Amino acid sequence: MSLWLVADQGYGSYYADRDYPVVKVLRDPIYVEVRILQKTDPNLVLVLYQCWATPSANPQQQPQWPLLVDGCPYAGDNYQTQPVPVGAASGLQFPSHYQRFIISTFTFVDSASQQMFTGPV
Repeated sequence: MSLWLVADQGYGSYYADRDYPVVKVLRDPIYVEVRILQKTDPNLVLVLYQCWATPSANPQQQPQWPLLVDGCPYAGDNYQTQPVPVGAASGLQFPSHYQRFIISTFTFVDSASQQMFTGPV
């Protein structure tokens, strides 16, 4: 499985390594794609049960901000994750191997000091 940041809302171009870090303004949309790699079984279906962001590349770091909970957009966010349907019209050979969604950029805030974290999310 692999997660990709997508450069356009049509999911037609992806950020390359040289494009990172991707800099966005607060509340700008981020287009995300998760896909199953190297499988050709059309019966496979990718289901994202939990998805969260952290203030570093370490997925276990705290704090963690939920994006998807029990496969659904996190209800505790005023700017909820927006699922993007991936169907036969997508032109993908195995659309069930993909999940797409849109999140709004945000910042982490330290609960004690109320200061924003700096650096990549």
